[in-house]
Amino acid sequence: MALDALSARAPELVAHIRTVAEQRLTRSSPELWMALLPVAAYWVVAGIYDILDHLQLPWCERFRIRGAAEREKRNSRSRSHVIIRVLVQHMIQIAVSIGMVFVDPEMCDARRWRGWASGLPRFLLGMFIMDGWQYFIHRAAHESKAMYNAVHSHHHRLLVCYSYGAL
Repeated sequence: MALDALSARAPELVAHIRTVAEQRLTRSSPELWMALLPVAAYWVVAGIYDILDHLQLPWCERFRIRGAAEREKRNSRSRSHVIIRVLVQHMIQIAVSIGMVFVDPEMCDARRWRGWASGLPRFLLGMFIMDGWQYFIHRAAHESKAMYNAVHSHHHRLLVCYSYGAL
């Protein structure tokens, strides 16, 4: 039954996806940039710290907690392993962000802005939801042995972190 209903609505769904993509996912659309800029900012900041790590400038080294030799000895994950896992996380983040555009095409529409009185509570609610989501996912990652071993343990195997290993 549900499959029949879905197949009957398939042309309508395809038309919706095509229309939203043409109108809301262009090079100049805020929806696309809201999906891409946080990822770009993450890599720019991580890149700056990685460059400082490689340069080993004396004024930076005095703040280092652990040296390069200790990092190589104590980390059970290589730089490339960490980079790949962070890239996968970022692909998921971008896919969810873009997917939300198809669910609510006007989510970034400036015409929907009704002032600070309605915008601030929505922003605070969004912050609360994101923090709650992060807390419960992180807690579940520690409490579920399967989830911890498959996903989260990689995060804890970085005893001496790389700049891009925060995610």
